[in-house]
Parts: sequence; C-alpha cells; structure tokens
Amino acid sequence: MEQRHHTDNIILTTSKVMTNDKIELQDLKRKIYIKAKAEK
Repeated sequence: MEQRHHTDNIILTTSKVMTNDKIELQDLKRKIYIKAKAEK
C-alpha cells in the first residue's frame, strides 16, 4: 500500500513540474514576442 502511494506522489510531482515548465515556456515566448514587436 505504501509503495503505491509513493508512486502516486512521484506522478503528481512530475505532472506539476511539467505544468510549471509549460507555463514558463509560454511566458518566455510572450516576452520574446513583445520584445520583437517593440524592436520593429
């Protein structure tokens, strides 16, 4: 039982990290886009 719980925690943490990465990537793309527009 304890083992299964541990695996669930790893999956939960991994998906949370992946979501954070996606948000950061979108943020980065937006910053690059704004910068590119400003430089025109």
